[in-house]
Amino acid sequence: AVVSTQSTGFQVQFYYNEFLNACRELYLSLSTAAGAAEKGGTPRLEGVESGVYLDRITDMIANNPVLHHPSIRVIHRILGKTQKASFYTYLLGIANSDTINGSIGALPKKSQCLELETKLSKSE
Repeated sequence: AVVSTQSTGFQVQFYYNEFLNACRELYLSLSTAAGAAEKGGTPRLEGVESGVYLDRITDMIANNPVLHHPSIRVIHRILGKTQKASFYTYLLGIANSDTINGSIGALPKKSQCLELETKLSKSE
């Protein structure tokens, strides 16, 4: 019973669909704006400034109290790891967050599943 990041990511994406779509739009607007200033208006592949992205996400959450979202502390932890973030790395951080997965009742960590599988095979 091995759990993949893909299946956990799907659960998180399903649970926070509206929030993640809004984050994607914010990312694209930041990326395109930065690209417009530098390279003719195309989104930048190397990412956007993490602090600016975090500020925009925080503002979005504050201005939309009915938006279902993960803890801002967890988002801060994810985006605080680097100076620049791509949307892909942000999504991976969300999908791999034990705090987020625990709060939505997602599948357990891969290590927990492997541990359980080992215990079950020993008891047979």
